[in-house]
Amino acid sequence: MVFLGDCVDGGPDVKGVLDRLIEIQNPCRAVFLRGNHDQVMLDARAGRVSMEVWEGMAGEEGLRSYGAGGACRPLRRSARSEEHTSELQ
Repeated sequence: MVFLGDCVDGGPDVKGVLDRLIEIQNPCRAVFLRGNHDQVMLDARAGRVSMEVWEGMAGEEGLRSYGAGGACRPLRRSARSEEHTSELQ
């Protein structure tokens, strides 16, 4: 299976999408091509762009799928977001 990137493109359940892709990867051979939204998520986590840039691309609703609080805080601190960003790299 080949996934064509932008898996974190502003939908309401960014976390759920990435959880599902990780699940698919285990029983199947999967190739994930990184899209520009996926790259900005990685760049924001690494401090190469501001979290506000990522927030502008992903939207408040998608970021909220990582937990309560300010939009960017859950993405920075969540253990699950650590797994997600390592999968996107």
